[in-house]
Formats: sequence, structure tokens, C-alpha cells
Amino acid sequence: KTGRLSEDELNMFITHAYKKVLHLQQELAKQQTLEQERFKKALDNQKVEIQMLGSEKIEEELVKQARKLEIDHMKRMNIIKEDAERDIRAQLTRQAAAHSDHLQDLLGVQEAELKRKHEHSLSEKLSNTKSNYLESLSSLSGTVSGLCTSLQARDESDQKAVKAQQFWLACTRLEAALDTGHSQAFNGGGDASSRQ
Repeated sequence: KTGRLSEDELNMFITHAYKKVLHLQQELAKQQTLEQERFKKALDNQKVEIQMLGSEKIEEELVKQARKLEIDHMKRMNIIKEDAERDIRAQLTRQAAAHSDHLQDLLGVQEAELKRKHEHSLSEKLSNTKSNYLESLSSLSGTVSGLCTSLQARDESDQKAVKAQQFWLACTRLEAALDTGHSQAFNGGGDASSRQ
């Protein structure tokens, strides 16, 4: 009749408002949790895609470089062998033209000596070629190691981004809780005034 709420009605109103605030807080927390999960899932998917892409590129590059090095290695070996055989034939031809038939035994000895020298030279050249081949593989391994380090750094950056997102969500929840506390304190003071 006076337009004022009785104490029971006021308590019911406050209880209803408090439940409404709790419900809204729960909905906000649920939405924040869903948003965090979506963010984490998207980040995980992106990380997996980056790692798969990086692994595929590394594997393709390794296969390509290994194939190229092998082809170059075989070409150099063939060139060295052909040069050695051509040099032996040329020297034997010159020796045969310079001596008569009774020097055939001497030519046999010289041929053996020439072959020995060329085989030694061929061995040295092949050894150098193999060393260059191994150095190229070592350089390629260093490149792969650099790519792996880069992927690891990217993964650490992604983890920091997730932690930053979680910290932001925690701050948002704290801010909402503080706002709710201030609102309840304000409503409590007003009720005391009306009862007086």
C-alpha cells in the first residue's frame, strides 16, 4: 500500500537478482572456456600444419639434394675414368710408334707402370671427389638442423601465445567477479537505508 517492498519481498528480489548474476557469470565462464578451447584447437591445428609442411619440405629438399649430389658424383667419376683410359691409350700409341717389335717386352713393363700411376692418380681423384660429396652432405645436414631449430622456436612462440590468452581470460573473469562484488555491496547499502 505504501509502495515499499516488505523485507520478505526485498529478500526475494535480492535472491532473484543474485541468482541471475550467478547465471550470467556461469554463461560468461562457459563462453570463455569454449572460446579458449576453439583458440587452442585452431592453434594446435596450425602448429600441426606447420610441422607437417616443414617436414615435407625438409624431406623433399633432402631427396632432391641427395639425388643431385649422387648424379654429380657419378658424372665426375665417369669423366675421371674416361680421361685416364684415354691418356693411357694415347701414351701407349706413342710408345708403340717410337719402338720396333723387339721392344714389346719393354712396352709391357711400361704399360704396367703407366697403369699403376694412373690407377694411383684415379684413386686420389676419386678420394677427393668423395670428400667433396661428404662435405656437401654435411652442409645439407646443417641446413636441416637450422630448419628444425626454426620450427622449435615457432612452437615455443605458439605456446607463449596460448599462455597469454589464458592469462587474459583469467583477468577477464577476475574483473567480472570484482564488478559483481561491488554491485552487491552497493545494493546492500541501499537496502539498509530504506529499512531505516
